[in-house]
Amino acid sequence: MVYHLGLAPQLPGSGPKAIISKGEQTQRLGLAAAMQISSNYYKQHSDTVKNLATAEMARISGAFSATDPLYQFYYKRELRPLENPEATAFQGVPAEVIHYMTDHGAYQWYLNNMASLSERYEFAKSLDMERGQRILMYHRIMLEMRDILKKWQYKLDMSSNMLAFRKLNQRKISGEITLSNPKSEEDRAKKIANQTQVLKCP
Repeated sequence: MVYHLGLAPQLPGSGPKAIISKGEQTQRLGLAAAMQISSNYYKQHSDTVKNLATAEMARISGAFSATDPLYQFYYKRELRPLENPEATAFQGVPAEVIHYMTDHGAYQWYLNNMASLSERYEFAKSLDMERGQRILMYHRIMLEMRDILKKWQYKLDMSSNMLAFRKLNQRKISGEITLSNPKSEEDRAKKIANQTQVLKCP
């Protein structure tokens, strides 16, 4: 133990150098703690930004459009005819009507219009855009598709009626049957002839 004149004994590790050393250690610990806090903050901030970016990407990316609940539960079902227009064109339709519609260009009209909508439908699903804009595109395509299908069904019905009337008229000519009201049947024939002109119209 060292004694200094007029001073209390100096204990080991309690001199000026020891004080400076402890001060530096405290400073280093404080700096390390500050750096850790800063690192945690930036990591948290980075994670938040990443999560926001991921959410934004999921919201606008075409790659995730199929997971949209409204699309899954409504538009996917309603727009299914656009996935394979050929498969749904003549369901339950007699062969003679199919041949007539094909020969007179009505089927090609149907295919052209449905193909155009199918292409727009694929764009709506795959392109990056705001969710609201994508849903609006789905809805417009759906309304246009319904209009085309309504016209297509009308063409099918009129073709069926016309072909049925042709058969009836052939049986009349051959003498197989006698019409009870020729004037009424003539009026009906004219009406069918006029209505079937829409088969070649858009």
